[in-house]
Amino acid sequence: MRYWTYISGEVKGPFEAGALRQQPGFELASLVCPENPDGSAASDWKEASGYPDIKAALSAPVLPPPPRKPVVESPLAMTMRGTLISDPVVDGKVIESPAPALAPLQAPPPPVPAAEPVTFVQQLERMNANLSALAVGQAQLMEKLGRMEKTVTAMKTMLFPEQPK
Repeated sequence: MRYWTYISGEVKGPFEAGALRQQPGFELASLVCPENPDGSAASDWKEASGYPDIKAALSAPVLPPPPRKPVVESPLAMTMRGTLISDPVVDGKVIESPAPALAPLQAPPPPVPAAEPVTFVQQLERMNANLSALAVGQAQLMEKLGRMEKTVTAMKTMLFPEQPK
């Protein structure tokens, strides 16, 4: 039998007794009315617990979904008892698999001799040489900047000549 139901201020349906349990907000205290021509009277609406087939459908245990099998990611998990089958046996003979080619052994690289400690004077001389190189670079950049400023000034006078007053 099919039933109309009144849930959250709305009449929904008609539904089979077993399908009522899947409706959000439906419970044994919800009002239901059988689907028949004389179901328009207010007296036809009763609580779901008043209908034995609905009560039986709602009290039946919901079967949980079957457990999911884990995804096998390694060949070790795919074998029985977690062992790998390394050499297959055919007709009682063991088929030997060729050994993997190994890379030839190389001698370790010779140790790098430790650098001699740098004295304070050597560090100071190195820093002075770096400062001299920076000063030369700075002087060259200043000279280039001066030339560019002269060029920009010349371009301004060509583009914007002074207007007579």
